[in-house]
Amino acid sequence: KNATPGDEPFDEGDDILIVDGEAGTVVGRIPLTPQAPDGFLARAHGMTDQGGDVWVALAVISEDFTSGADSRLIAISPETRETVANLGLPGFRGCNGVTAYEDTLFVVCSGLFADGDAQVDGSGVVVVDPAGRSVQWSRHAADMGIDRPLSFVVEAESKERAWVVSFGDTGTVKDTLWRVGRAGPADALLQSDGFALGTHVISDGLVLVPDADPKTPRLLRIALDGSPRESVNLSPGTGLPGRHVRRFRRLQ
Repeated sequence: KNATPGDEPFDEGDDILIVDGEAGTVVGRIPLTPQAPDGFLARAHGMTDQGGDVWVALAVISEDFTSGADSRLIAISPETRETVANLGLPGFRGCNGVTAYEDTLFVVCSGLFADGDAQVDGSGVVVVDPAGRSVQWSRHAADMGIDRPLSFVVEAESKERAWVVSFGDTGTVKDTLWRVGRAGPADALLQSDGFALGTHVISDGLVLVPDADPKTPRLLRIALDGSPRESVNLSPGTGLPGRHVRRFRRLQ
């Protein structure tokens, strides 16, 4: 949050900016600090549209990043630009990624980096019914047999199953792609060096995962049943290896 706003329009921070895509200008802002508990900033991360509203994951972290509260998921009406729902996610912290599958929302939570070894305690997946404004089910990483915090992206395969990545480290712990569900242990399906696996998507029955290995950067492809497919070489020749893959929708 900008402690001394006013140099530029809409520069207060801790908000959602409204952009005129054709003009390439910011035309408004929606302040989010009031949606967080006292003493914390909202720190909005991922967002998605569902049921006519825009749903936004709030990590809820202090100004100095040293502490946090339970994360929240809010809904904003595009017409009124007002918050129409504010759901607490008890026991989950550092929630950031959110995606929609049909009429269901999936939220992934990384925990608080400031918590050190205890970060994983606040990490997991929360599944929300947007129409009922309620949590359908949730699971902490440890309850699924995952002993590392989850990263910032969740992709849903169905209302009962999703795919997430857990963080490795700069030593021997690997990044791991997991298939998680409402019950039972998670399935570890592939690994790479720490902080090499990028943002993943599900497209045409395949999970696509960038692997930013400095020697062999590639796009990993795996079927929804867990079976591997041939990877795609992403070596740029020069520059950094690819880390992000997203979908694009052509607007008519």
